[in-house]
Amino acid sequence: MPPGANLSKDFYQSKKLLEGLAMPYVKIDVCKNNCMLYYNKDSEHKEKCDICGTSRYEEDQNKAAHKVLRYLPLKDRLQRLYAHEETAKHMQSHSRSNSDKMVHPIGGEACSIKPSTWYSLETRVYIP
Repeated sequence: MPPGANLSKDFYQSKKLLEGLAMPYVKIDVCKNNCMLYYNKDSEHKEKCDICGTSRYEEDQNKAAHKVLRYLPLKDRLQRLYAHEETAKHMQSHSRSNSDKMVHPIGGEACSIKPSTWYSLETRVYIP
C-alpha cells in the first residue's frame, strides 16, 4: 500500500463503510477457479461450473459459494457523483459557452489533429 492510504483493516470494516454510504451492491457467485460467473438466468441455478466441473458451493450444510463477487452498479455511483454541483462540473466532457449552452468538443485539444493523420498514428501488428 502506498504511504498515507486509508484502507479498512478487514472485510467487516469495509462492509460497515459501504452500509454507511448506502451503496447497494449485487452479489454474484464465481467459480472456484475463476472460470465463470453464475450471473445470468441460464447459469443462476447451476450447481457445477460448465468449464472445469468444480462444485459451486462449499461442502457444508448451508449453501455458501466458494467465491463471491460484489458488484457496485454504475448507475448508483454516477447519480451520487452528479448529485453535487462541484463534482458534476468535473465530470462534464463538454465545455460550456458563455450563453450557458452545451458546446460540442470539436474545438477542443483532442480534435486539433487532422483526420488524415489519424491513420498514421494507428499501430498495426501482423501476427502470422
